[in-house]
Amino acid sequence: MQQAMEAIGVGRFHYTLLFLCGMSWACLNIWLQGISILSPRIQDAFGVSDVEMGFISSINFTGMLCGALFWGLFADRYGRRTPYLLCTALASASGLALALAPSYVTLCILLLPLGFSISAFTIIDGAYLAEFLPRSRRAMVILMGVFYSVGGIITYVSAFIILPILSCPKAPGGAGSLTAAPPCTTEQKNGWRLVMLVAATVQSLLFLGRLLLCQVKESPVLLVAQGDYHHAAKVLVRMSRSSGHVIPPAEVQAFVQAWMNPDPMEDQDAWEKGCLGEGRVRVKKSAQTSFRDLFTSPALASTTILVHLYSFCLAFGYYMFLFYLPVYLERRDALTAEESSTATEYIHMLISAIIAFPGTFVVRYLVDTPLGRKGTFALSFLITGLSFFLFPMASSHVTVLASMCTSNFFSTMLYAIAGSYITEAFPADTRATVGGTTCVIQRVASILAPTVAGVLITHGAAFPFILAAGFMLAGAMLTLVLPPIQEYDQGWPDRLSQKG
Repeated sequence: MQQAMEAIGVGRFHYTLLFLCGMSWACLNIWLQGISILSPRIQDAFGVSDVEMGFISSINFTGMLCGALFWGLFADRYGRRTPYLLCTALASASGLALALAPSYVTLCILLLPLGFSISAFTIIDGAYLAEFLPRSRRAMVILMGVFYSVGGIITYVSAFIILPILSCPKAPGGAGSLTAAPPCTTEQKNGWRLVMLVAATVQSLLFLGRLLLCQVKESPVLLVAQGDYHHAAKVLVRMSRSSGHVIPPAEVQAFVQAWMNPDPMEDQDAWEKGCLGEGRVRVKKSAQTSFRDLFTSPALASTTILVHLYSFCLAFGYYMFLFYLPVYLERRDALTAEESSTATEYIHMLISAIIAFPGTFVVRYLVDTPLGRKGTFALSFLITGLSFFLFPMASSHVTVLASMCTSNFFSTMLYAIAGSYITEAFPADTRATVGGTTCVIQRVASILAPTVAGVLITHGAAFPFILAAGFMLAGAMLTLVLPPIQEYDQGWPDRLSQKG
């Protein structure tokens, strides 16, 4: 299987798929950042309390938690292609409806299917892309992190253009002023809808692109892992032609021969020996993946545990920093009234997003150096934690902005390598399941982190940053004991099912 994919190489088909899968990560960040920055505007539009405003993000994360429980197992049992299209269709419909929500209650209801659908993006798309790539080129999955940064840039640019004009004006002198804010017009109250409409438009274009630009039906690696050689051969031939190969290479010809056999399974020995150079192996005849499959061997079990532990450390530390940062900045009053204008706030966010953009390329370079994946992973954890720890020491507007950029840059590196590790480290028939369970862990951490931060604030303003840094340090230590990915390549070939 891998010999055939290596011979096909990487061509137009793979770059198209990288774009389509990467844009789902962009859409994920568009929705996450958009909902975060639009929550105060939605509060102004519907006149809800601070508590009700907080429900907006909580409901979205609840939908993502439910989706994480569903999409991974669904993709491993029924294939990648169906959820690959279904999640984008549902996100497009939910996003468009969200921009037109007539009331706060309707908006909250629509946030559930939106969160449910976008949770699939990190679970499905990385695995889907990786399984069309030859193993020697799977580090391309890291480049999906570039699109995640692009999503943040799209959000902040649209917010910078729309919201300073179409937002309810602030009270002169800031939030603590006794002077009442100027009246808010209907157009100003509905400015958030235009930003939401931009996000929904990007999401809808992605759905159309997936329907029109990429016609391959299913992951060949998953098909072989399930014993469906017939369709795997067909997919490889179409992929080779889409990648610019006029005549399929010898390895693909072997798949074609097996596919054209009246009963492909009759010639299974010849197919396995001729195409893969191996003896007879046991393959899975049905896709009944469950979480128990991640513990079928000591090596797989230990890796599963380590991956879930570092996922919790990553999410808990990152979201504690992310959610506490605005509160911290407001309380220390680091910005003047002019600097804290709506336009300036979005400029700062945009700058930090642009600075983070090269982080993914840095990761892509470092994984091929002596540092490797484990070293790059641990280094990203360590420097991200250090930036969190030093953040309270920033004493001026310039140093605060510099600290934000540093934290954003290295956390982008961290998420890029974390997202690619699972796609390379686990067998095809459990890959999406692991993505789903780690997503559940991250959603739980994202719910716990703000609560813990609220408790720590009473003991000192710097304590949440210190705890966030501590979790990042713990994550660095966990990544250092992860087995090298090369061991998985030898011990857990993609097409094998350890269950038999």
